[in-house]
Amino acid sequence: MRYRLHVITPVHVGNGIRLGKMDCIHKNGKLFVVDMQKLTSLPGIDPDELSDQLYYSEFDIGNFLNEMNIPPARVMAYSVDCRCEPHGYVLSCIKDGTGMAYIPGSSIKGALRTAILWERIKSSPEKMERARAEIEAAVSRARSSNARAEAARELEKLFLGRDPNHDHLRALRVSDSGPIPTSSLEVIKVELLSLTGEKLLEKKMDKKLLEKKMDIFIEAIKPGTQSWVNIDLDEFLHRNASKLDMDTHDLREKELERITRSYCSEYVESEKNFFSKYTNPETEPVRDFYNRIMQLPERRGGMVLRIGWGGGWHGMTVARLFPELIDDLRRAFNLGKRNVPEFPKTRRLAMLESRLQPMGWVWLKPA
Repeated sequence: MRYRLHVITPVHVGNGIRLGKMDCIHKNGKLFVVDMQKLTSLPGIDPDELSDQLYYSEFDIGNFLNEMNIPPARVMAYSVDCRCEPHGYVLSCIKDGTGMAYIPGSSIKGALRTAILWERIKSSPEKMERARAEIEAAVSRARSSNARAEAARELEKLFLGRDPNHDHLRALRVSDSGPIPTSSLEVIKVELLSLTGEKLLEKKMDKKLLEKKMDIFIEAIKPGTQSWVNIDLDEFLHRNASKLDMDTHDLREKELERITRSYCSEYVESEKNFFSKYTNPETEPVRDFYNRIMQLPERRGGMVLRIGWGGGWHGMTVARLFPELIDDLRRAFNLGKRNVPEFPKTRRLAMLESRLQPMGWVWLKPA
């Protein structure tokens, strides 16, 4: 099944590269990423001398190009829009061999996996009790150095297959998105907001204030960008699921839509509650966004998912099903700061056109 992928809020899936003053230049509303091979092939550029200069931390490629009177566009690997003034590093997004951005199928499948696990656990009181018992067992095993990874793995074995060969989601095939041109990318500022101590916004309001702790700069796919992705059920594995000790009953298109709608509705409600309880004068657009986001799948079909970087811990786990165990999990796995009742207490919000918005929301609509 082919889906039209609509980017609702900025999406960033990183490739592990940090772009600094040795790599790029910010000029005239663009970030130019320099291709060193193009630069060293120019007449008058000594590759050995340039290589020596790159060893110095204070080297600035923009100053070097100015001194050599070389326009950035002449030696760029690519350029992206950049309306902010980045400082420090810019986190680069994943690209294919031709330099085009894309959203990996693994990121989309990871979001579907979390939603499916959530729905399977909450489908009956018996399964909720089994999951609770496994989480409590994981807490008791927390002395092991790799206990955090094992905690998730053991829970998934119960509901998604006992080992990789019997993983139920092997039957779900999710492609990478179609290629996304660099014209659909932009460097944006992401504000890391965190809870402070008790501060009254008004004399009669007992709310905690979300305070900006730092700025992070990333390459992100712009809101409004469209691409496509294929999501299919492997019919052979589906037909032979019982023989293979797999459960694929909820991997059809309509079931996936139902499951993701249920999961995302509850996730959105938790975020709405957070931004109602903990506030900041700039977060009103975030609350407005969460009041509207679920109208897309409810009125027009398809699936709304949160993918990529910036979604936070709650968006990647099923722990919200067991709020009474959160404190035990935090102590066992050293999650968050001690003596802070809320977890997680931080949010990463993108600043676009002077408005904060969450990261990573996309809408998949049947094509």
